[in-house]
Amino acid sequence: MNNLRYLIKRSVQAALADKSFFAGVVVTMGITIGVFLVVLTLGFYMLLKPLSYPQQDELFVVDYQRINQSGEAETSFFLYPAAEALYRNIQSAKDIGVKAQSMLFFSKEVLTSEPLQPNLATVYTTASTADILGIPMAKGQWFAPAELGQRVPGAVITYQVWAEQFSLREDILGQKLVVNGVSHPVIGVIQADFVAPQLAEVGLTTQLWLPWDFNNSEYKEDWRNVEGKLFYLIKTPAASTGQLSVVLSAMANEMFRKMTIDNQHFVGWSADIEITPLRSKLVAGNMTTVIFLLAGGLGLLLIATSNITNLFISRVVSKHKQLAIAATLGAKKKHLWLQMFSETLVLMLASSAVAILIALLGFGLIQRFFSTQLARAHEISFDWMTLCSALLVAVLLAFIISLLSIRIVNYRQLSQSLKSSGKGVGVQISSGVRNALLVSQISVAVVLIFCSASLIKNAATTLQRHVGFDSTNVLRLEFRIATLDWQGWDTYAPKVTEFRDKLAALPEVEAVTFARSPLEDIYQFALTYSGDGKRYYPFHRNVDHNYLDVVGQRLLAGQGFALKDVQSRTNVAMVSATFAEQLGHGDITSVIGKTLAIDSIPPATIIGVVEDLVVPSKAEIPPRFYVPNGGSALWLMLKLKPGTVVTREQVTALMRDTNNQFALTNFSSLQADVDRANFTHLVTLTVAGSLAIFTLLLAFLGLFGIISYGVKSRTTEFNIKMAIGAKYNNIFNETVRENISILMIGASLGTIFIIVCLYFYYDLLSVYISISSMYMYAITIVAVFAVLILSSSISMRAIKKNSIVNGLKGIAA
Repeated sequence: MNNLRYLIKRSVQAALADKSFFAGVVVTMGITIGVFLVVLTLGFYMLLKPLSYPQQDELFVVDYQRINQSGEAETSFFLYPAAEALYRNIQSAKDIGVKAQSMLFFSKEVLTSEPLQPNLATVYTTASTADILGIPMAKGQWFAPAELGQRVPGAVITYQVWAEQFSLREDILGQKLVVNGVSHPVIGVIQADFVAPQLAEVGLTTQLWLPWDFNNSEYKEDWRNVEGKLFYLIKTPAASTGQLSVVLSAMANEMFRKMTIDNQHFVGWSADIEITPLRSKLVAGNMTTVIFLLAGGLGLLLIATSNITNLFISRVVSKHKQLAIAATLGAKKKHLWLQMFSETLVLMLASSAVAILIALLGFGLIQRFFSTQLARAHEISFDWMTLCSALLVAVLLAFIISLLSIRIVNYRQLSQSLKSSGKGVGVQISSGVRNALLVSQISVAVVLIFCSASLIKNAATTLQRHVGFDSTNVLRLEFRIATLDWQGWDTYAPKVTEFRDKLAALPEVEAVTFARSPLEDIYQFALTYSGDGKRYYPFHRNVDHNYLDVVGQRLLAGQGFALKDVQSRTNVAMVSATFAEQLGHGDITSVIGKTLAIDSIPPATIIGVVEDLVVPSKAEIPPRFYVPNGGSALWLMLKLKPGTVVTREQVTALMRDTNNQFALTNFSSLQADVDRANFTHLVTLTVAGSLAIFTLLLAFLGLFGIISYGVKSRTTEFNIKMAIGAKYNNIFNETVRENISILMIGASLGTIFIIVCLYFYYDLLSVYISISSMYMYAITIVAVFAVLILSSSISMRAIKKNSIVNGLKGIAA
């Protein structure tokens, strides 16, 4: 124990003896380990950490696929009636292995019973959801079991809603919440620590739970259009999912064929069921991001470790006399390693302490800025996994660095060095070690800088693209008719039009259009083009005659909709440039006058071609077509006059004055929507740029340290050469040539690694790789080459400044 205490004390004193060395190591490794801990913890939460639900390995999401005549999957979302039919079939079936099942319909609802009419993220669900997800109750109870269609009102709210909307009032149970004209008594409050699965939208935290039968889906009897807000959960043993998917597919396919037998469009189609683990479903869209972040964090750690190893090796060289004394007095090589390990461990533990602070800052930034982009980001926090990882990394790095450092020590040479007065005997770093360090630094730097440059190029290209419309001074509104006693659209359309007219009459408003945001692609239809008789699957949008003027989307050919087209719903259509190129095989004007037929609807004549919309979230531009909407809808956009403002309160007041059943569900700036859509690309640009700069900085420091040591160890050799007539430039060029050969080896290894990754993960990486990637590769090599030349130039400067005589005497300039 005394020996251990002495070793620790001595190690701390040795680490603190050189304060600049201590600070350099702790800051460099602290930042690097901190970044690594952030991405490692994020990867752990997304890929490995169990969900907070009981028996999470038995929780699965059921996906409903419609397979067309060609055997291709058209959609993976449920048809609403298909979901209910499957639910009933499973209820009545026996011995198929489903322990529990649940349907969830995600929505955003307005509490019209509250003065401020808050908009809450809502899930309509069935009673068994509480058992499947293990929902803990702080007060009251969950919904009682009920058959579909019984319509038993009730509401369960989260603890946060109880606190924010009702100030934790004790009599919350029994309070009435009015949603869509139905009064729901509050029957329960969920505990604060429960995290609902974010299936419909990353970052959307459920606030209100209502019974399934009260959802307001538009497709309750529709066997044509999918319901993208509906999700289906089951609880079943993992081993039975293969057989279960076959059984459920048979059920789904039989019902689909039966209900679409009279629809010619679906002749030859079938339905199929896929069963996906809930955990995989939650993180499916973030796998590429996590892999890139983990690779980047690990790469930085490797470069930083290489740099610090070089510093420690240089330190060993400078302490060779101390090591020689220890060896002469009987210290074995393992004792020297233990001393070096303990000193290194002190530095790595100090670095890990700084890393934990960096990680805490990183976790806060992720929760604040990335909770809507990264699945499960809202759960990330400092825990035992992060702490244990920090300690493990510290110990592992200390072991590796001390082991590599001690390997350069020739123990037999040490024990003889004092006897020979140290003349001609010392600890030297072999050229093989130096070259290996150079190669590793360069290869890792090439990979990281190439990946960063590719990400930067991809993100910058996306951010610079013209989105195809003008979002300046445009507001986007969405509202709903808060009732389940639907009287038909013809009953509400006049009031909706009246609301539009009141908005248009505001002095701040320049124009109003009934249309969704240009950023939204929701509905996709199958249609037949008269030009070639083929079927296409473009996205569909309903717009009116003011749409192009409000959003500033250009008409490229033909003409747009006129007022009469909208009022009488004339069978006309506009198509996007991409769709026109597909239809006309590159000639967009040739589609004018041709028709598009959608099932039994009369064909629509193409009268115009409009500019493409470039949605930031889509890697490719999909085909789109536009038809008149009849002059009324539950979504509008307002074009404001320059320098004017319309507030939410103004809109809400006009809405109530028109119809007290109108409930505002969205009020946002179109420019703010564009900024949110671009946020991921902006973050990618920032992170990738920072990674590239940090990589270059670490590479420079590492290469400079290694090359500088190499130059110092050959100072006598260089001065002898100059003494017998060699020119400095020749020596410099010779040194650079030697380093360039090492550069080529390192670059080759990095290139091979990139090629192997592309070969095995091409589908994952192809979106980031293109012909321009060759330019990125060239830039990468040039950047690393520049760092190498700069390091060589600075390292050789001392020889150039110093006189040959002083150099031969070992006197520094």
